[in-house]
Amino acid sequence: MKKKTEALDLFEKDELDFEKALTKLESNVGKLEDGKIPLKEALALFKESIQLSDACLAELNEAEQVLKKITLNSKGEPEESDWSPTGGEE
Repeated sequence: MKKKTEALDLFEKDELDFEKALTKLESNVGKLEDGKIPLKEALALFKESIQLSDACLAELNEAEQVLKKITLNSKGEPEESDWSPTGGEE
């Protein structure tokens, strides 16, 4: 079993939502790409970014499980099926 990260704990406590986590992750990446921060700070940002990335991925995977595609069957009645990210039938 994968160890829970601090960011995932914050998601579960509703102290962090996907959009805020993604914004923080993007900010961290920008700072790391800039290369103007000390190594120790860069390593801390990198660690935090990995945690944020893992937590965002977990949220996306959970959301994907919830999504359903509603289509009309041959009788014209609404029918639920699993959502496919490619848009094709499974």
